Amino acid sequence: MMIKKLVLLIISTLVLCSCTSCQPANVQIIDMLSCIDSIPPSLLEIKGISLYAFNLEFSEPIGNREDCKVQLEDEYTTNFKLEGSSLRIYSNKKLIAGKKYHIKVEVVDESGNSTIVESMCFSKNLNPAKVLISEISTKGTKKYGDRVELICIDSGCLAGITVSNGFNYNWEDRCVLPDVSICSGDIIVIGFGSDTKADYKSENLDGLSSNNGCLIVSETPDVNSPIQDCIVYSNKTSSTFSGFANRHIEETANTLMRKGEWELSTPLSEGAMNTTYETSTRSINRRADRWGNYQDTNAQNDFYVTVTSGQTFGFKNNPREYEIPDD
Repeated sequence: MMIKKLVLLIISTLVLCSCTSCQPANVQIIDMLSCIDSIPPSLLEIKGISLYAFNLEFSEPIGNREDCKVQLEDEYTTNFKLEGSSLRIYSNKKLIAGKKYHIKVEVVDESGNSTIVESMCFSKNLNPAKVLISEISTKGTKKYGDRVELICIDSGCLAGITVSNGFNYNWEDRCVLPDVSICSGDIIVIGFGSDTKADYKSENLDGLSSNNGCLIVSETPDVNSPIQDCIVYSNKTSSTFSGFANRHIEETANTLMRKGEWELSTPLSEGAMNTTYETSTRSINRRADRWGNYQDTNAQNDFYVTVTSGQTFGFKNNPREYEIPDD
């Protein structure tokens, strides 16, 4: 009996030792699987960089060239270069400035994770014209639709210049202009309504936001493109979203002001061009001096509402301003 108790005591001691004091202190268990990169590279940016090349920027370095597959306009090509996280694709022939091209690539990172990217990208315009917004109508009708007029202040090519109501991919409508050369003083009109007579038409033809909105002229359709001009407008009656009544417009206006493209104000809509007295025939015009030089201070005072039936799309702006009635 004594021997049996002694054996049980020894077994109990061994079990206790194995569970407590015999274990090393502060043991750190490492999951080796968690150290393995299992996330494929993601595309951060794609843009045209010349009339012969596009550049794709990924979130991490790309591995072996042999593992990459590249298509330009649905044709496989080996004419590309890897440099860290960048993949540069070269065309065998000259591209058309501002034209949209189909690109598809498969890339593999240094850990063997692969991803397939398929996108459209606009080729680079090496000589973009400089333009300003000279007249807009946001309260159009079937007879007088929503329009945006641009005036050329520096000769060049229109290819890829984009007029939109938002930044990057966060826009509701836009017009990407074609490969056409213009000279200083030339005027072009873009229609944003389906029945609007214009030189060019927007992609969706949904019309512009009537009372509150933003219009942006970008040098290219690419993300983070340089901005040539913009206008922020509001009837200044809403009590929501900084006076713009819409979150998307509020965010766009805020971004323009932070970038220095439009005069900062509090609330945001206070510094916007006032659309209260605009109608389908009383358009918003850009001010010009007696010599025809357009004012561009990135502020609401650059613009005015013209008189009734004073809209002049395609022609020199009407200098007569609408007289705001006394309260």
